[in-house]
Amino acid sequence: VVPYTDMLFRKAAIEWLISTSQPIQAVDHPSFKNMINIAACATNSVVLLNCNAMRRDIMDLFKTPMTKLK
Repeated sequence: VVPYTDMLFRKAAIEWLISTSQPIQAVDHPSFKNMINIAACATNSVVLLNCNAMRRDIMDLFKTPMTKLK
């Protein structure tokens, strides 16, 4: 585990912006800041979902309200 530093986080954020073609404004978005703030409270580590798990969670979020419409 690499110890946290502001410079290391800054470099990681820049790498993420560039490698995923995010607009630079993404780091100002409230949901991005919320995600980072939540992760910062982790006492051990953060479990990152892979794309399949994330897709399944998103689908489940939308299925729940749809079933309530019936």
